Formats: sequence, structure tokens, C-alpha cells
Amino acid sequence: MLFKKNMLVILTNGRMASCKAVILDILPDNRLLVTGYVNRKKRIRESKGAKLFIKRMNPIHVLATSHSLTVNIKVKDNIFEDIKLKRETIDSLESELSGKKEKEAEWMRTKLIVK
Repeated sequence: MLFKKNMLVILTNGRMASCKAVILDILPDNRLLVTGYVNRKKRIRESKGAKLFIKRMNPIHVLATSHSLTVNIKVKDNIFEDIKLKRETIDSLESELSGKKEKEAEWMRTKLIVK
């Protein structure tokens, strides 16, 4: 498979299109479990920090990059069934990603520029 765990990707479809994300896991049904930052308008971004999301994505709607970012968080299988568990996981991911100072972690937070 083209995609690997901890690979940085760009989402190409849906309301999260053009968002940068990192693959947390590859699910048994070949979908990808990804997390990344939501694109927000400037005035909202100034008042609140960038919001993190976690989603299951079809690999057809994901563009692979050559970069990778190490994320040491185990995600449980029933994360989408329990809202409280999902919120706790997002909070732990946010603390993990905000502490990263690597070049790839900074790339995730910047705006995507297409030339």
C-alpha cells in the first residue's frame, strides 16, 4: 500500500479539502485514520487556536507526501462511538503535536500554497 503510518498527507475531497494531516493508523477496511488542523478564517484563527480533527478517510481522497512525522499515540477502535473518548484523544493529540518542533510539524500548521 502507498500509505504508511505517520506519513504526512493532504486531503483532497470534502469539507477538509486542502487540509494537511498525518496518518495515525490504517484500518482493516483499508481506510485511513488521519488527524490534522482545520482551515479557519483569519479572524476566527486569531481568537482561537487552530482546531484539530480526527477522521476516517478513503485513500482515494488523500494525496501522499514524502514527509513523515512521529506521533506516539495509540488510538482505540471505538473512538467514533464515544464522544467523550474522541474528545480526550483529540486533546492528547493536540498536546503531542503542539510540542513538536520538527520542520514537518511546522509545515502542518502553515497554509497550503499551490503554484
